[in-house]
Parts: sequence; structure tokens; C-alpha cells
Amino acid sequence: MLATGSSILLDLAPDGAQSVTFGFGTETLILGAPALNTTAFAGMTVGFHDLINFGNGVVINSVDSAPGTDGPNVVTVHVTEGGNSGTIFLGNVQFTDGASHFNIFTDPSTGDAAFQAAC
Repeated sequence: MLATGSSILLDLAPDGAQSVTFGFGTETLILGAPALNTTAFAGMTVGFHDLINFGNGVVINSVDSAPGTDGPNVVTVHVTEGGNSGTIFLGNVQFTDGASHFNIFTDPSTGDAAFQAAC
């Protein structure tokens, strides 16, 4: 669980068996070099204003969210990295604190492509 107001940098996205829970407030998860066409997390709980940044020059083209077969959302992040297009999947995403989707932007503090949980 990410503590309130904390940030964590992972050089690589973990395999699809890991999960992450954001605390209350605005927390930031930075994936330094996410692998294309993989499932980054098996589960994720995000609230309003929580951030996920992608380093390594990754460009986020779109973020789609759809209900999963067992309730939580499956989020598909369409990206381009070094001229290669692909997807990064976030499985079993549960929105809390009023959040219902993600907005794409550039994080002004890092210059990284990012998406933020929004209402």
C-alpha cells in the first residue's frame, strides 16, 4: 500500500501477479520502463487524484476501462515507446474515493506521460 502523499519508482513494471493499493490522498506510482504488451498488475485500487507515470519516453495514446468479468475494471493503456506501439494492461482495477476513470496528461514535475484517477 502506498502511504498518503507518497511516490514510488519501479524501474520495471512487476509481472501480472502483483497488486498495488493507493492510500488516501494523492499518491504516485512511476513505472520507469514498462514492458509493452504485458499485464503490469493483477490488481489495483486507485482513488481520486492518484497518479501513474510512465518513464522511458513512453507516450500514452489512450486509456480504456471496461468492467471485468468478476466486477473490477480492466484498464488498457495504449502506448508508444521508441516508435513501437503496444498496450499495457492493468487488471482488476477498483476505483474508490469517487474516481471512475483516468485522464491523460504530462506530469509537470517529471515531464513523464501520466494518467490520473478522476471523477
